[in-house]
Parts: sequence; structure tokens; C-alpha cells
Amino acid sequence: MRSLLFLALLIPLVACAQQRLAERARAEAEAEKAEMFRKLDANGDGTLSRAELAAPAAQDGNWIAVDRDGDGRITPSEFTLVRRLGEPTAVGGTRAPAYEEEPARGAARP
Repeated sequence: MRSLLFLALLIPLVACAQQRLAERARAEAEAEKAEMFRKLDANGDGTLSRAELAAPAAQDGNWIAVDRDGDGRITPSEFTLVRRLGEPTAVGGTRAPAYEEEPARGAARP
């Protein structure tokens, strides 16, 4: 009976810890994405042009950019970092999905 009570108390604690780890991983991924975007945004206008996406600095990262609104520029919401399957995360696990976030509907994956 004690072991059932122990399990009943332990399960919510484990779920809470997993949720915190997931939130931390999302925050770290978002910070990494923002840092890469700032690095590529050479003129600091908040968008990425074709020239900025083709610059040597753009070769250092693994990313995709889809001009979803067709304005010829990439905004932060159109920019996504890509992870390899099984890549270690900053919180000690491995990243299962290949993409940090799902692209918009109709956007092709490389």
C-alpha cells in the first residue's frame, strides 16, 4: 500500500520535472535561433535578404528560411533552426524531432 502511495506522489513530480526540462529546452532553442538570426542580419534591419542568406556567415548554421508572405525578405517567424536526429540537447537528452518547429502548412522541408 505504501508503494502505491509513493508512486501516486512520484508520478506528478516526474511529469512536472519533464515539463520544466521541455520548457528550458524550448527557451534555449529560441535563444539560439534569435542569436543566429541576429548574426545573419548584417544590416540590423530585422529581416534577412537574399544577400544575407548567401553570405559566408550563413554557412555556419543549419537552418531553413521560407518567405511565407512573398515579400522577398525573411522575418524571424519565417526562420527556423534545424537539428539532426539524436543531437544532444543542452539539458542532457537527445532531440527526437528533426525540426525545432513545424514549418507553416504548404512549406516544403529540405
